Amino acid sequence: MPWNRRLTRRSLLAGGAGLVALSTLGACAAPGSGGAASGTSESGASASGASTRGLRVAEDGRHLLTGSGEPLFVVADTGWALMSGVSVEDAKTYVRMRRDQGFNTVMANLLPFSRVEETIRGVPFEGSGDLTRPREEWFAGCDEIIEYARSIDMYLGLGLLWSTNNGGRVGGTAPTDEELTVYGTFIGERYHSVDNAWFYVGGDDDPVASAPPADVLGRALKAARPDAVVTFHTWNKAPAAMEWDWLDFYAYQWNSNSSPFPYEDVRETLDYEPRRPAFSMEPPYDPSTCCGDDRNTTPQKNRRSGWWAALSGALGVAYGGPRTTWNMGEDTGSLVVEDIERPQARQTALIGQLLSEYRWPLLVPDWDADVLVGDRGDHGSDDFAMAAAASDGSVVIAYTPVARDLTVDLTSVGGRGSGRWFDPASGDAVGSPQPGEGTTTFTNPLSEDAVLVVEPG
Repeated sequence: MPWNRRLTRRSLLAGGAGLVALSTLGACAAPGSGGAASGTSESGASASGASTRGLRVAEDGRHLLTGSGEPLFVVADTGWALMSGVSVEDAKTYVRMRRDQGFNTVMANLLPFSRVEETIRGVPFEGSGDLTRPREEWFAGCDEIIEYARSIDMYLGLGLLWSTNNGGRVGGTAPTDEELTVYGTFIGERYHSVDNAWFYVGGDDDPVASAPPADVLGRALKAARPDAVVTFHTWNKAPAAMEWDWLDFYAYQWNSNSSPFPYEDVRETLDYEPRRPAFSMEPPYDPSTCCGDDRNTTPQKNRRSGWWAALSGALGVAYGGPRTTWNMGEDTGSLVVEDIERPQARQTALIGQLLSEYRWPLLVPDWDADVLVGDRGDHGSDDFAMAAAASDGSVVIAYTPVARDLTVDLTSVGGRGSGRWFDPASGDAVGSPQPGEGTTTFTNPLSEDAVLVVEPG
């Protein structure tokens, strides 16, 4: 069912209304219940019943499921300082604003970037950052934010310790293995029943040097809570993580508008053994990024990053906003609302909303050009068009980062189909449906990037 038939323009962009309309679909499955009491299962079939536990990895090793078996397409925001940069009430406001924009997840560190940093809420540990001496007042505040997120159907990706500022490449003092073990156990036990969170260890650090302490912390967390979903946040990619039996999905980051592009990173990561889902935790930040030759993240570059990742088979997409959002409260202790409300944030959330209209867990990336058979740009370039076809023949979805017509072999949808173009900046359908048969070139009515959806018929 095309994007604009079920959702009105108002519901797509009105935030909360859009979330309600999508609550029975995988991308916005609610914590605890997997969304509504009845919804679509991993293959699109009906699934019902309340969840008693949290997230888990799907059997195909490509995406996450809620406790009740609903597929969850993660639409995440990089709110790293949520727990430390602002008051508990402001943190709740931030989570609610992201929910209203269409996100279903906020990624946040449980601690300040440096565990000894004095914050608006004090410090998290006694004794100059002793991980074995947590302050109850600090973690009670974290508990309140986590529970609030659950109450409004939001997930959190919770970081245990941002390693780059705690003995890593930026500096600070590294905790001992004993401290890491005690702390990992503490978090696993304290959040043993939380069903709206997954966890990450590491933190923007060297993938080789930070691996041993991350392994200690991850194992301790998993020993205390065996069903926790845990990943390793590192700089670039971390093939060493393939050796960890406690790891549930591969995370990577490049935070750049230059090559390797998201479709290259996802493809490489999904080839790791054992097979696990892949997720970019730090896309190129909006409006400027840290790395590579091209640091100016235009709205189109922000959109292409998400669409490339989604159609390459990532478990979700992430948005990185201005410094005042990911390091919220820095210097001021308060939120900067206009930076939270940037249009690029909603444009990232629209990716999950469009995919929710279709059986996205069945999408297979078109690496061999069996679907897009005409001009799609060169692999490794910034104008490469990405496509995926559902294995049950129900849909083809393609994204082109530049204005071009797309030629599609319709075999994957039964040989005949109807194509519809969508503007990824607004979510609007543009132009009339275009019928096709065999191999068909669909004429693009847009002047910049565009999404093409082809259904059988």
